[in-house]
Amino acid sequence: MAEKKTILIFTPYYVPGFKGGGPIRSISNLVASIGNDFNFKIITYDRDLGDESPYDGIVQNSWNDLGNAKVFYASHKWLSFGNIKSLLKNTEYDSIYLNSFFSFKFSIVQVLLRKLKLVPYRPIILAPRGEFSPGALNIKKLKKSVFMTLSKLIDMHSNVIWHATSFEEQEHIKQKFGNAIATQVVPNLPSINKGDFKNREKEKESLKLVFLSRISPKKNLDGALRMLKDVSFPLTFNVYGPIEDLDYWKECQKIIKTLPSNIKVNYQGEINNNKVQDVFKRHDAFFFPTHGENYGHVIVEALLSKCLVILSDQTPWRELEKSGVGWDIPLGEHNRFSAAFKEIYNMDDIEMKRRSDNINEYINKHIIDTSVVKDSIMLFSSGITKN
Repeated sequence: MAEKKTILIFTPYYVPGFKGGGPIRSISNLVASIGNDFNFKIITYDRDLGDESPYDGIVQNSWNDLGNAKVFYASHKWLSFGNIKSLLKNTEYDSIYLNSFFSFKFSIVQVLLRKLKLVPYRPIILAPRGEFSPGALNIKKLKKSVFMTLSKLIDMHSNVIWHATSFEEQEHIKQKFGNAIATQVVPNLPSINKGDFKNREKEKESLKLVFLSRISPKKNLDGALRMLKDVSFPLTFNVYGPIEDLDYWKECQKIIKTLPSNIKVNYQGEINNNKVQDVFKRHDAFFFPTHGENYGHVIVEALLSKCLVILSDQTPWRELEKSGVGWDIPLGEHNRFSAAFKEIYNMDDIEMKRRSDNINEYINKHIIDTSVVKDSIMLFSSGITKN
């Protein structure tokens, strides 16, 4: 039997963290699904997004055994250019998997060290995680544009294998780096836990929406709030998620104060991953007009909870209205978002149960796909043999 190859993963946040959003779930689902096929070593921060203290029960700046992986929980201070270089020189691994293009400590340093031949040459697989979507690139646009220009000038990302999680993301990558680059399209592995949720029940003329994500410009909570201004019927909007950008949250609070009295907005704080589906099952729809998602684990969680979704058209989840499970709407078309709110508001128990059946069918057709496991194995196997 051939010896298992070792993948060295760099990602800012990992379990037991949950505030870092989708990438945590992407990596943990990957390790759970193909951890018997590869050895995974993960380098990550020793604390969750925005936390001042490290996780309980870990050994900092050292390797920890966690499930099918070894995890190096590094303090912010420890994770320097020199220590990353030392780690890459003294750790056994066959390829590197990066989960950002723009992160200095978790992507740029690793690519640069290889480019300058300061560490042993190993194949690099890079997953930009939606960072090249038009909406995401418009945030801190100048800074990102300058870095991308410089990286192309020095051919910094030559011989990198790009991991796109959808054909749309593949197009975004090729628009920036050309058709000659090596890209592989492999969807993220979802955590399939359909729970024990009965078909939805709903009283007519009521509407409870939920927003569940990091509170940052990319997720577009401010845009969601602005779209509620013209709603004339009673609506409850519950917001869950860590406040990643305090100044941005203050802007959102200002918008909340301008909303009419029939709109009730409640900030419910952070929510652990194991409580997410319970939150969704208490709401009629997940309202998430994001500026860009390469996958959107939280969207999958909503659907698995039989919760309708109202999304922007900046995710891979499209033609939702045709399938009867939700809406994917261009951000500029506020009237269509308003129409979706009104349609759900008017739904009765019979119609909501019909939509629950639609979601079941959609899950079986679009989410539960065993071929993704095989494709993930091929992605990392080709990464090792490439170059």
